[in-house]
Amino acid sequence: MLNRCFDAHGTQIGEAKGVAKLAAPNDTAKFKVSFFWPFYGDYWVLKLADDYRYALIGEPSRQYFWILGREKALHVKDKEEILRHMKALGYDPEKLFWTQYP
Repeated sequence: MLNRCFDAHGTQIGEAKGVAKLAAPNDTAKFKVSFFWPFYGDYWVLKLADDYRYALIGEPSRQYFWILGREKALHVKDKEEILRHMKALGYDPEKLFWTQYP
């Protein structure tokens, strides 16, 4: 697994490599991920766009969650749908930090 972060100008400013394994054999949406071996954390795919343009990731305590995207910014409809979905699952969208672009 490879996560990358880019600034508003398209310059890569961070990268995290992780190892993922299924948390349960029959559940392909819940993983255990390690970015710092030997520690593994829950990494649940809560929502995924049909064309993989974004993914909402969370964990069972609902304290941590991320929106991963392939574009610099989410489409307005996607953002609204993600926020609705988060609330329905008990996650607090007010805790999100949004990236600002010039």
